[in-house]
Amino acid sequence: MICFDIRVFKNKWFHRWARREKISDALLLKAAEEIVAGQVEADLSLRLCQKPACQN
Repeated sequence: MICFDIRVFKNKWFHRWARREKISDALLLKAAEEIVAGQVEADLSLRLCQKPACQN
């Protein structure tokens, strides 16, 4: 099993948006871990992926 250490950064604009949308840091981290595992909706370029972050 390969283990990756990942770092997730939020800029000021994104932090405010996520707070208004009630998206928790835990949900963002889970989405980042899924991206690293290859579970993405769209790979748009070398460093840009699309991943919905739903709170159900």
